[in-house]
Amino acid sequence: MKSEFAVSHEVAKLIASAAKHKNHPRFRQAVAHYCDSMSQPAPEGWPIWKLLNQFSRYFATYLLIHNYVAWEQYGEAHPTAAVLQKQSGLSPRQTVNLVNALKAGRLVTVESLGSDRRVKFLRPSPEIIREIGRSMLAYIQAEGILTGEPLRAGQVARDPDLLADVICHCARFVRVHGTVIHPFPTILSLASRDCGYLLLVTLMAAHYRRLEGRSPITLSTNALAKRYDTSSSHVANVLRGLRDSGDFSTDRYGFLEHLSADFVDEFETWSACEMLHYTALADAAVARGAARPYRHLLKETMAG
Repeated sequence: MKSEFAVSHEVAKLIASAAKHKNHPRFRQAVAHYCDSMSQPAPEGWPIWKLLNQFSRYFATYLLIHNYVAWEQYGEAHPTAAVLQKQSGLSPRQTVNLVNALKAGRLVTVESLGSDRRVKFLRPSPEIIREIGRSMLAYIQAEGILTGEPLRAGQVARDPDLLADVICHCARFVRVHGTVIHPFPTILSLASRDCGYLLLVTLMAAHYRRLEGRSPITLSTNALAKRYDTSSSHVANVLRGLRDSGDFSTDRYGFLEHLSADFVDEFETWSACEMLHYTALADAAVARGAARPYRHLLKETMAG
């Protein structure tokens, strides 16, 4: 599936570098580690994955974090709901519904500006920062497998300030150069569907497990719906599309039988881009030394 999206110079450089990255002898081991990490069953409790397992809602929440950090650390506009509505790509009502859902899950709080109590801004919690940064962290960890430098990922994982700063500068990159995902139409199409990205990484995890002779993952509709606490109809629709395109099939036991070479290659190129991109952003965040607006919240969360 060829993308017709115009690729910026910076994204094109990432794609060119990714082609070389894929030749590393530990590359597939690193991507398999990413897929295993991202395909863990949904956590118990408030259904955060169900809310964020679709690209537009994920992206709007990612912008919410960017807006807060850009204001808190870099003096940009107040991170209000009105600002988010203009940026999110969702309708105003959808943005309000998303913010309300995040508030209900205690993932975002609405606070008043000290200098002007009329200004209400959105503050993301450490938990939502970790969740939005989960894929970023997993790709940074994967890059650590290639480079033999795993400490960077641990440092960012322990410090929500650093992770929030990575998210903020990733959003700035998107603002100037465009997204890294748009040149990868299959990835974008799946990520845009409810639970589509989770299913994508699960299929790839199953692919690598088969190559490595590890225990398989059951890919039946019901098993995947239960695994990710999502609707079986969403799962069925995504898998049906992949079967109809000839990209995917299972055997009679529900285990992976076929994943097309083009599908695997697109995912691996995308993954190489993400590994390079997020690691560079993490290195820059560590070098800058982010401010610490979340430090007390992190301690409270860890104590609880």
